[in-house]
Amino acid sequence: MNRAIIHQQEFWATLYGLVIAAAFAILSFWKTDPEVYLFPRIISALMLLLALVQVISFLRWSPPGPAADETGRPRIPWRQLAGGLGISITMVLLMETLGFYTSSFLAFLAIIVLYGKRQVADPRSLAIKTGISAAFMVLIFTLFWKLLHVRTPTGWLL
Repeated sequence: MNRAIIHQQEFWATLYGLVIAAAFAILSFWKTDPEVYLFPRIISALMLLLALVQVISFLRWSPPGPAADETGRPRIPWRQLAGGLGISITMVLLMETLGFYTSSFLAFLAIIVLYGKRQVADPRSLAIKTGISAAFMVLIFTLFWKLLHVRTPTGWLL
């Protein structure tokens, strides 16, 4: 595959994302009770906004496709992605046992430790990352339980 074909495939994927986001937005606002469907409306509107930003970004700043290997396929950095994929799978497996907020806290902390620029050996850096993870979970808890009244999976710890 050459760069032009890869670029064209990225364009169609971006356009399909916009169509799907628009369909979700239309369905979440179509003859539904605003109070009951508040969360889906917020999510679908956010999806539509992000899809629009992606399309605009693609049309204005996109280079003609990623670098390709010797077979012509785009290079996928599997070694960089493997850690995050492993963390995500572990989070899903532990969610029933630990609960949504605890497993999400641990997953978020693991991701920023894994992909962060500062070393974990530095106690100050680890404390900052733990504090950021805790603040993020407080924000998520407040959003889901208090504002949107959405129940999340509970486990041993919450």
